[in-house]
Amino acid sequence: MVRLSCDGAPGEFVVVFQSGDGVYAHAGAVRHPDGRILNLNLPRVIRAMLDEAAARGWQPAARTKFDGWQLFDAVHRRSDPAECR
Repeated sequence: MVRLSCDGAPGEFVVVFQSGDGVYAHAGAVRHPDGRILNLNLPRVIRAMLDEAAARGWQPAARTKFDGWQLFDAVHRRSDPAECR
């Protein structure tokens, strides 16, 4: 789970990755069945999550919970160093 909030804002941003069906979360990383990994300890991955959530309408004043697997593909693309040129 990733839980973030903005200083002074009443909302929070929560992303939950449920394990099961070939996917797992372990030690700050999540692995998709196809082998792709998101390391939730990397600032660029968290930034990509925030950017994707904002693109989907999240506002800092809102208390919102996201299914991490629904965000996985977009966050993986956004945080891939090869895509960040």
